[in-house]
Amino acid sequence: MGKAIFLLHFLFFPAGCQPEKSRQEPPVVTGTAQCFTWSIGQNTATARFHIEGKQVKGTLEYDYAEKDDSKGKLNGTLNNDIIMAEYTFLSEGQESVMEVVFKLQGNKLIQGYAEMEEQGGKLVFKDGVKLSFQHIFVRTDCE
Repeated sequence: MGKAIFLLHFLFFPAGCQPEKSRQEPPVVTGTAQCFTWSIGQNTATARFHIEGKQVKGTLEYDYAEKDDSKGKLNGTLNNDIIMAEYTFLSEGQESVMEVVFKLQGNKLIQGYAEMEEQGGKLVFKDGVKLSFQHIFVRTDCE
């Protein structure tokens, strides 16, 4: 039940469209912490990554005004500005694991979504399903 509720929150809080800016985007920085935030109304999310070569580790936290929060750790890889990771998180007091994907684009981190299914106790993207990149996180100072 918790997994279904967690996944449904993405349907109820779609990201707003933001126009692209025609300026030079900074390259992906490795070896340092990178922090990003997303918010719509009272709903927020924070991502903190440490990228070393192709390895990515960090945290991801969603704080929803009227839904259950989720907080957990990310462990994945970076390939051509795409981060594929496992998100091990707590929501409703239950630990779950799901695949997540992000696209690093200058000062933005864009989360990708697609239909998912449970395999081996974790939620994974269905094979052959095209990702849709929607939630735009913006780079912030790490605290």
